[in-house]
Amino acid sequence: MIIKNNPIQIPTPQYQSQRQTNFSQPIAFKSLSRIVGGNTLKPIDSFFYRDVGALNRTKQILQKFFPNGGVVLGGACSNGEELLSLVSLIENPDKYRFLGFDVSKDPIELAKNGVYTIFTGFPDSFLIKSNHSLSEPYTELKRLFLNFFQPTTKPDFVINNSPNYTNKSNLLGFQEEFFKVKDESRDKIQFFQGDIKDIDQFNTNNEPVCAVLFRNAFYHVLDSHITPIIRGETVLIPQNINRQIIANNSINKVYEKLAPNGAFILGDHPKEHFILADEFTDPQNIMKLRDLPAYQANQSIFRKFLTTLEPIFEKFQCGKELRRVGEIKICRKSPIQIALEKDGRFKPLEYSNVVLDVDWFTEKQQFATVWQKVK
Repeated sequence: MIIKNNPIQIPTPQYQSQRQTNFSQPIAFKSLSRIVGGNTLKPIDSFFYRDVGALNRTKQILQKFFPNGGVVLGGACSNGEELLSLVSLIENPDKYRFLGFDVSKDPIELAKNGVYTIFTGFPDSFLIKSNHSLSEPYTELKRLFLNFFQPTTKPDFVINNSPNYTNKSNLLGFQEEFFKVKDESRDKIQFFQGDIKDIDQFNTNNEPVCAVLFRNAFYHVLDSHITPIIRGETVLIPQNINRQIIANNSINKVYEKLAPNGAFILGDHPKEHFILADEFTDPQNIMKLRDLPAYQANQSIFRKFLTTLEPIFEKFQCGKELRRVGEIKICRKSPIQIALEKDGRFKPLEYSNVVLDVDWFTEKQQFATVWQKVK
């Protein structure tokens, strides 16, 4: 349990001035939106109990290998929704210290306030009041949620300004409820500003680090923003970047920080697993999007149309666009996976469905999202 008057020591955030990316202030989808290109609001998907299978496997690792407790580091935690989801799943959270960190100041301030909004039309809306009966898994998650959170009134600070929220709030039947972490649970978790690239500098008071979560954010570290590139958007990607070296350095620090049998948890966002190839990528590890099973499966419905209606498709740029997307080069095996598999230091324990859900890419593929340190 955290002693409030003896906070964890964290490094000076020099990374803020060094970090080169066209995205700024990446904040949770249901909290303040990030700004892209100076004036465009771009939300990130984050919600309670996202990819709950990975969270449950993490809980199992904690309770099996670290029954006496330890530290859980929640990287890129945004305003804390996913890390708090894990805390609520654990039967004996008092044994552990949960430390959430994020490179951005605004979501950390929201996390410290401990107040959250849940509204209709979003995957975690089953947590609000409803006359509809829920299936057993959702009923149990709601029970666990209400063990850790309690209803509260709308706060006097802004939680949500995303366009998605604004659009949904104007719909008939829109519901919104606010919850806060129960007072008796507030000292179980602490939030601070920090970067996974500095994880080796985090002072965890010589306690075993039993898990490091870095869910749905590694693509920022690698500057690999494949989704907007597929959509044809203009994205500033640094030149001469070696993503494998960057991944190796980050995973090496995670490995050194973790106790034996500790877990490293990735997210289920496609940008975590479909990584852009760079000029340093091993040629044997390069493939084109058109070689993906998902691309091939979805292209079949277009094939005869492209053959019989080629002039029309060309006129409306459809054929050219399909070919352009198909030529995008990605890594056959993610640099993150290569770094984790190096020297057999980690083994995969849990797989999640990942969908490159952009236009015609809707086929599911499974990727390892929970890895355990084995030596």
